[in-house]
Amino acid sequence: MKGTVMMAWSFVRHCLRRAGEVRRVMAGESAIPQMAVRLGALRPGCRPVELSAAAQRRIAALAEACSWMHPSLWRRRCLFRSLIILDWARTMGLDPAMNIGMRFDGPSAQGHCWLSLNGACFCEARSWPGGYPIRFLGMPGATYWVGLKRAAPARGETPAPSAQPTGGA
Repeated sequence: MKGTVMMAWSFVRHCLRRAGEVRRVMAGESAIPQMAVRLGALRPGCRPVELSAAAQRRIAALAEACSWMHPSLWRRRCLFRSLIILDWARTMGLDPAMNIGMRFDGPSAQGHCWLSLNGACFCEARSWPGGYPIRFLGMPGATYWVGLKRAAPARGETPAPSAQPTGGA
């Protein structure tokens, strides 16, 4: 418990110091992998910390709260949240991968950003975004995922099992 509280406090301090810089990076770059690169690299010589599931949930909730403090980013909260957590994680010796998903539901499209570490969702409020099951492209700095709306199964037909994402970048 004490470790979770200390990690949360570390993240709050980081948000207060770096949220403005993350906003500037978002405004100045159009490509998400470039945003991740511009925020900086791992802190040299820093030993990676271990984050419990409880600590990850708390960090995700704090990042969401931080994103609501910046009204101009409300439509891109997941991107801001992922970038601020990525920036903080690098200071803690961790290097999560950025994931970008696009889901096409008929005429509309919806996007989402999240982080993964060692192939598992990292500091995401919900479980791995299941709406983006197809790995489309992996490249340094980001992995792209796609989700397509499936037709409902015919009466008496068993629905196909949903694909699970495999690994990160």
